[in-house]
Amino acid sequence: MVTRRRFLALTAFGPIAACFVRVPALAQGLDRFTSGTASCKDEKPTPAVPDDNTFRPGAPERTVLAGRDTPGQRLTISGTVSGVVCGPIKGARVDFWQAGGSGRYDASGFQLRGYQLTDADGRYHVETIVPAATAGRARHINARVQAAGKPSLTTAIYFPDDAGNTRDVNFRPELVMTMASAGGDLAGTFNFVLNA
Repeated sequence: MVTRRRFLALTAFGPIAACFVRVPALAQGLDRFTSGTASCKDEKPTPAVPDDNTFRPGAPERTVLAGRDTPGQRLTISGTVSGVVCGPIKGARVDFWQAGGSGRYDASGFQLRGYQLTDADGRYHVETIVPAATAGRARHINARVQAAGKPSLTTAIYFPDDAGNTRDVNFRPELVMTMASAGGDLAGTFNFVLNA
């Protein structure tokens, strides 16, 4: 039998008790929204390569480094710039520069040099040629990557199965791009990961 006193107690504390019962379940449903930004467990920053003084500031903004009259096999490289914290980096500046087919860098102009900003998904795309090896180095494309307000990363992109890789003191397996043939031209993929 429910007395008046018991009825008042149930109606007064019932909603509060229900809240205690429901809060854990509610929290379990909300944790996916309140977990914050998770670190990418398998992501490691792209290794740096020592600056060899071949970089020249002032290169133009462009995605095509090699003109139609530039001799060499055509190569397109695309990929993304992201941080060790998951997610693409929009507006990251990516400078590319490289040697030509003779193994020499343009020291007076900006041939085979240029920069671009990543798009909203952190993507870049550059059209160039396959470089020749330089003295003591394997074939590679130099890159300097910088997110706004962060330190820059100077590194290099290497070619798979290049005989010079084992002799290059700067070579790291993590710096090798994935290659594919695209109608006689070459297409490479490389993703930069910044410590940001």
